[in-house]
Amino acid sequence: MHKIRTMILMVLFGSLAVAAFAAGNEDDAELLKVRRSVWLLWLANDQEALKKLVPDDTAVISTGETKWKHQAEVLQSAAEFHAAGGKLISLEFPRTEVQHFGDVAITWSE
Repeated sequence: MHKIRTMILMVLFGSLAVAAFAAGNEDDAELLKVRRSVWLLWLANDQEALKKLVPDDTAVISTGETKWKHQAEVLQSAAEFHAAGGKLISLEFPRTEVQHFGDVAITWSE
C-alpha cells in the first residue's frame, strides 16, 4: 500500500514542481531540483514553504485519482501524511522525462 501511495505521490510532486517553476530545456536541472525540494517540504509538512512553491492555481494530476488537486488539497495531504506518522525512507526518481510546451514544462516520473 505504501509503495502504491509513494508512486502516486511521486507523480503528484513531479507535477507540482512544474506548476511552481515552468522551465526551458536549459533549466531542467533547476526544475528537477525544485521538484525534489517540494517533495522534501511535503514530507516534512512545511506548510509555509509549500505555499511559496505550490501556487494557488497549481493543478496536480496523480495516477489512480479521478480529481485534480490544487494548493489546498496538497497542503491538506501533507498534513494528513505527517499526522499519520508518515516518514521518508528514500526519495528517488529512477526515470524522469520533461516535456516542454512553450512556457510550460511537464515532468513525468516513475
